[in-house]
Amino acid sequence: MRLPLLPLVTALALVAPALVTSACGSSSSSTMAMAVPDNVTYVETNDEALGMLLGTAVKTGGTVALLTPTATTFSVSSPPALGWSVGTLAAIPRAYPSFFGAVAFAHGTPVTGSATYMRLLDDAGSPIVAAFTTSAGYSLSEVEKAALASFFATKGAGARGSVELTSARFEDDRVIEGPFRAPTVTFTLVP
Repeated sequence: MRLPLLPLVTALALVAPALVTSACGSSSSSTMAMAVPDNVTYVETNDEALGMLLGTAVKTGGTVALLTPTATTFSVSSPPALGWSVGTLAAIPRAYPSFFGAVAFAHGTPVTGSATYMRLLDDAGSPIVAAFTTSAGYSLSEVEKAALASFFATKGAGARGSVELTSARFEDDRVIEGPFRAPTVTFTLVP
């Protein structure tokens, strides 16, 4: 028995745009993907998940906290590794394969589990360093250390900065819990 090919192709042509839209996450009613800033370092994450995080209103009640450094000063010449806790936003393994996963790979491997957007801000609230990672910590690269040193050279001794953390749990790049923002930690930059 032969199936008519034309009705099958027509049906697929009508459904395919919806599948691609669903894979890219732009059809979600509670989250709208936002444009992502330049100069973000991605560690086991991608720009699509960050856009979804930035397009979701920050909620209260989360337990995101900066753990290290604990000092009120931040060394420019030897920046400490940053470490944080995301509380109950533990990575949850997928119990089922994603039907749309193959399409979403255009932006990198989809993020599933917790991820944190870390920003090291200057005294005006502009980012000096930004990273989006699935890890519970981050160490500045040589390029990021140079950006921090350049800011310090411009502002001089006593310059103030802060660390901002925003975490959420994802399923295939979609925010499924959060995002939650930790209280901003302010520090003084020292040589």
